[in-house]
Parts: sequence; C-alpha cells; structure tokens
Amino acid sequence: MDKIKGSLSLHYPGFSLDMDFEIPGAAVTVVMGPSGSGKSTFLRCLAGLEKSQGDLYFLGKSWQGPQGFTPTHERDLGFVFQDGNLFPHLSVDGNLRLGLERASHPRFERDHVMEVFGLHKLRDRDTQSLSGGEKQRVAMARALLSSPKLLLMDEPLSALDMQSKSELMPFLEKMKSEFAVPTIYVTHSILEASRVGDYLLLMESGRCKEFGAMEKVFANDFVLREGFSSLLDLQRRFGVNL
Repeated sequence: MDKIKGSLSLHYPGFSLDMDFEIPGAAVTVVMGPSGSGKSTFLRCLAGLEKSQGDLYFLGKSWQGPQGFTPTHERDLGFVFQDGNLFPHLSVDGNLRLGLERASHPRFERDHVMEVFGLHKLRDRDTQSLSGGEKQRVAMARALLSSPKLLLMDEPLSALDMQSKSELMPFLEKMKSEFAVPTIYVTHSILEASRVGDYLLLMESGRCKEFGAMEKVFANDFVLREGFSSLLDLQRRFGVNL
C-alpha cells in the first residue's frame, strides 16, 4: 500500500515536534490530541508551510530530505483551513475557477463538484455574504478542483455553530465517498473523527502517541471510548445532532 511517511522535527521555545509516522496513502486519517499537542504544526510541516528537519515521503516521492525540499506549490496537495480562506474580492465561481486553474491534470469535473457541495445556487454570490458553513463548502470544493493527490484539513468545522456543523457533516461524508482523495483531517471532535475517519493518529506533546485503524484505537483508548459513548447517549436522549 502507498504510504505517507517520514521523520519530522521542529523546535520552538517551549515546544518541540518530533514525529515518526507511516500513514496509509489511500484513506482518511484523523489527527487528534489536546490543544498545543502540535496537530496544526504537523499539518503545516506536511504542506511545507513550516520548514522542519528530517525526511518526508509521499507515494514514493521525496518531499524533503537529502535530495532537497519541495516547496508547497509543488507538493500537489489541497489545504482547507478553519476559516475557509476564500478570496473576498471574487465570487463563489471565481474562487472555484482558481482551484481548477491550479490543477495540472484535472481529475474532477467542476459541475459534478458543485453538485456534490450544493453550490450551483451560490455560484454568483459574493463570498462575504455567505454563512460560515457555505464558505467551508466552497473551500472544500475549491481544494478538490485543484485535483490534489493529498488533502489536508485543519479543523474545518471548528469555527461553526452546532447547527452549521450538523449541516456540513453530510457534505464531508459525501466528499469522502465521491472523490476518495487521501486526506489528513485534524479535529477535536470524537464524532467527526468517527464519521469521516478510517485511521486515527493521536498526538501528545508534539509526538505520535498512538496510530491505527479507527475502531482499534477507539477500543484501546478508554477516554475516547467513554467519550464517544456519552455523546451518543446525549444524541439519543435529547435529539442533538452532533
């Protein structure tokens, strides 16, 4: 199986990232851990936005190591940030066209991507007039239209209220089933992890604490297992869509 693997280190005053990892390159891997554990920093190192030390290989290609450092724009990846990071001077359609223009070998049709994310009625809208959930749908669609070989998602639902999160989850699940792009997905939400993830990487203090298939890590980790059970109980008792 193709892998995303490496040994990356990055040191700041008061924080060190030391990650040795080997992640399947054909699934959704969720990254979880307490605040300050280095989840977003790890993602930025994978993207080349932070220049860490060590080796990084993706699908057999070296992105950094003795052969050199591949800059972000040459890493063939898409990135979805917490706030969508849309261009405010462009319409929804203009933002999507930018994604398509980045694709050296387009793999997905724009109309199909727009249909999956329910964007046809929004295509002429000013992005500043969109709700938070709508902005994230545009951001995810734009990232996919660049035809990335790897998609990085940094807490894409964290800035949304509960209702918006609930409305966006089906789009995340549909994105996974329709496009099957290898994805590394950072979140604090146990239920998000359980709904979109195939594998789970737990971080603590800048290191990989545990990695494995989602069900296996949940089964082995008492806190995750009990937390998930409690959330499901809340959902059953109060009808809360988490």
